[in-house]
Amino acid sequence: MFNTSHRFYPEFVRSLNMSWRESCERGPYPGPALSAALLFDALHVVVGAVRELNRSQDIGGGRPLGCGTPGIWPHGTSLMNYLRMCQRRIRFRCQQRIRCLFQRQ
Repeated sequence: MFNTSHRFYPEFVRSLNMSWRESCERGPYPGPALSAALLFDALHVVVGAVRELNRSQDIGGGRPLGCGTPGIWPHGTSLMNYLRMCQRRIRFRCQQRIRCLFQRQ
């Protein structure tokens, strides 16, 4: 799921852990693993982008795509543009140990 061999990955994980410790008096975060939390956030961004794209144009119609055919989805470029517009911020509430997603900016 993540390229753990990338040279910036250890620093990324370390900085997340440090920011958690700096803003909370309690022990280590008992919630889901970092990879699960990041996957959850990524899915929220993709779903939000697909919803926004579907509001602006009908993406449900057309013929289905198969894995064995060379066809491309005609809305792929538009979806990539919507994904670039999506931004999510994550906030930690120490008292309740809840990770919160804010509205798209």
